[in-house]
Parts: sequence; C-alpha cells; structure tokens
Amino acid sequence: SLVVNFVGDIRARGRMLQRVPDFLRPGGAQYLFLVLPLPCINNSRYMDHDRLVEMLASIGLNRLVAHHHSSRLAYYLFQRDAATVATRSARFTKKEIHPGGKRNNFCIVIDS
Repeated sequence: SLVVNFVGDIRARGRMLQRVPDFLRPGGAQYLFLVLPLPCINNSRYMDHDRLVEMLASIGLNRLVAHHHSSRLAYYLFQRDAATVATRSARFTKKEIHPGGKRNNFCIVIDS
C-alpha cells in the first residue's frame, strides 16, 4: 500500500514510485492500484492525469488498465508488461502545467 500524497517531500514521492517495480512479483501479472485524492490530479499546478500516466510508464508500468474519478478520489490500475523494462531515463521536474491561484501544489518529481 502506497500513500504517495502523505509523503511530504516531492522527490521522495518520486523515489517511492520508482521502487514499485521492485515489489511486483516476477513471472505473473504485475499490477499497481493507485488511489489519490482527486484534487491531486484535477486541481494541481504540477500534476494531471496525462502526466501521472507518463510518469508511471517511465518506470515500467506502461499499461493503464482502468481509471475512475469519483467525487473525491482518483483510482488508477496500471499493469507492467513483463516483457517491457523501463529503459528510458525520464525526468519529471516541478514544472507548472496548470497555472492559477486556486490550484494546489501537489507534485511528484523523478530526477533520474
């Protein structure tokens, strides 16, 4: 169980996500079920659905199986293709993608 949004440091959030593949069982279907408060996705200056999907793909969870946004939560089910290994060294910096005064500062940074 990951509690990404409870980690205060944005780089530590990225490191937490980068370690997910290490905990998935080899040889079988490899899934990550991720739940975030909806404002982390739809009201953040630095994060949205597309960026989250791109971020997870960069660490090898390259298939978004399903997602659903309820009134308060964002649910995501990612699958790692056993034949695919994260090969690119992606960087996700603290880049403002949705400016606005009433948006929150939720962010995940992946440095390597």
